Amino acid sequence: MFYSTFTNLSLLFLLLVPASSVHNATLHLLNSKEYPNARCLDGSPYGIYFRSSPDNATATEKKSFMVVLNGGGLCTHKSDCTSRSKTELGTSTVWSSNFDLDSVAYLTTDIRNPFRNWNLIFSPYCTGDMHAGQRTSANNDTFGLYFSGYQHILATIDYLSTNYGLNSTGNTLVWSGGSAGGVGVFSTLDSVSLRLPNVRVVG
Repeated sequence: MFYSTFTNLSLLFLLLVPASSVHNATLHLLNSKEYPNARCLDGSPYGIYFRSSPDNATATEKKSFMVVLNGGGLCTHKSDCTSRSKTELGTSTVWSSNFDLDSVAYLTTDIRNPFRNWNLIFSPYCTGDMHAGQRTSANNDTFGLYFSGYQHILATIDYLSTNYGLNSTGNTLVWSGGSAGGVGVFSTLDSVSLRLPNVRVVG
């Protein structure tokens, strides 16, 4: 009953999001020297889309972060994964420099969204491994590709902590995602919590 009610409410919220409004988050490609293991399938550097809290946000909102892990299924064999590595689900070389927050219900700037003034992060998905892969080298076993989705999680947490103070006492992080991103939330939530001892982490 709870799942059904939650799903219905989520669908209703999606329908309320106006398609015409635009608010962009900026792409932050991670430095390959600082994060050598955070790679997409083709070896290109990983990155996140980030928008900081607006000036009119409350003090609590400015100490709150929401991360949404993107979905996109998975790949299971060489031809599938190789083809995927040439798309936005496998390489950062084709990513746009900006991301429309209003294309995701939980990130929308619509006034009915209680998270709209938080620090908002959209985490792309480019490894085909449900955000859980830990292979940090490309070889014959991996079809010459990088399956390092879990490394993206670690890099994202470190980058946000270093540059935007995520791991500060009193902060809140909502760790969320959909489809493959939802699976990624389940598999990484405990690890994220352990890496942010000063933060209230929910997911």
